Amino acid sequence: MDEALRFLRYVLAAAELGSMRRVERTFRVRESTVSRNIRALEQQLDIQIFQRHNSGVRLTDEGLGLGRERAQTL
Repeated sequence: MDEALRFLRYVLAAAELGSMRRVERTFRVRESTVSRNIRALEQQLDIQIFQRHNSGVRLTDEGLGLGRERAQTL
């Protein structure tokens, strides 16, 4: 699978599931891998996609816009 597409799948799953840990279970990858990939995407795009909390993650306005654009692409 293309790396960019994999990153995008992680972002969409985290937005839907509200937790990096749930993404880890869904895709059977380490939580640190998911977090690292999403942070790399944020740096690449120069936006913050998620607000991170102890209880999980929530999309920022920028992340919400990105999710809408990319979901239509998929």
